[in-house]
Amino acid sequence: MNKYNVGLKFVLVGIGLGYAQKSAIANGLLPPEITQSPPQDHLGQLGNVLTLFPEQSDIGQPKDSGTVGAGSQLYLPIPDSGMPPTPNPTQRGYCINKKAVPLFRGVIPVVGDEVIADTAASEISLWFYIPENDAIRAEFSILSDGDDFSVLGVENKTDFLEHYEEIYDISSRQGFVQIKLPKNALEVGKQYWWDLTLVCDEKDNSANVYIYGSVRRQASSQLRLDTQATTLAALKDALLRSDSALTLSDRQALGAALSDGGQPQTLIWVEDRLKAHYQVLWQRYNQLGQEMDAILATPVNLDRVKLHRLNQERSRIAFELAQLSPFFGLWGDAVDLLATYRADYPQAWQQLLNTIFQDDQFWLEENQGHE
Repeated sequence: MNKYNVGLKFVLVGIGLGYAQKSAIANGLLPPEITQSPPQDHLGQLGNVLTLFPEQSDIGQPKDSGTVGAGSQLYLPIPDSGMPPTPNPTQRGYCINKKAVPLFRGVIPVVGDEVIADTAASEISLWFYIPENDAIRAEFSILSDGDDFSVLGVENKTDFLEHYEEIYDISSRQGFVQIKLPKNALEVGKQYWWDLTLVCDEKDNSANVYIYGSVRRQASSQLRLDTQATTLAALKDALLRSDSALTLSDRQALGAALSDGGQPQTLIWVEDRLKAHYQVLWQRYNQLGQEMDAILATPVNLDRVKLHRLNQERSRIAFELAQLSPFFGLWGDAVDLLATYRADYPQAWQQLLNTIFQDDQFWLEENQGHE
């Protein structure tokens, strides 16, 4: 069991995020089969929690010239939608304004009444939206025994804990928050439960507010294409459209093949081709991170031109991975990649949020006024 009491070291991500920070933040998303050592952060400790403040996010607003892909288009399947679990109501008042309680949620699709983050990453990140609050701190837990939902209700979770951390100064952290788990903290093929609690009263647990969901880590070699009709329609668009992010040399042939309505042999071919491409992309993504890390290791002779070129290529690969991930059901990875590179792809980030929260987009728009 990994148990941590971690003080917050937040990094504000704005338009001017340095290349070193991007490399260090985004490099931990490699499938288990091709995981290598992540680049070292030579410019200081980033910590394991990242906050994107609303006033810096410019959600849905194109950036000025110089960005990688301000107008880039995603072709996303529509995930099965449901209502997210309502944050646990308090008995004696909230440390969140009651009208803002529905805003406290994970940035993850809801299937039925479950919030499930699927990922093929060895270093897993979950993203949350934290509204204005007066909480003393936040507590984040990962619990084992994913088949037994009742573990979330037990008073003493020690026997189930796989990871635990306390997040201080959460009351000043309104915005999108990234919580990064330790590398290989979760076993491949297992389901775990997470919960995020805002501690409102040290002496009265009934005053606390929490949300919960699950996370599943998958092996990239075992990925399966989602063959629902709506997913295949989105995939066909992603393969055939001229503004597609996909770089497969045979993408037109793959897209045309799907015109047969998704016959079994066609789906096997498309799945194998996409999965192989997906793994190659992760390998290149990791290699670029290592090359950037090597440049940053010699700051005296820092080659900023090469660093910029590598970073731009890495950003484009992240975008392509974010496009491919939902077709394998890996919405957790799609969110993490786009959130990390959201300054390069603001419209795509907004598009992803609109896709995940298709029934209640008001919460995104409403918070534009909180600057």
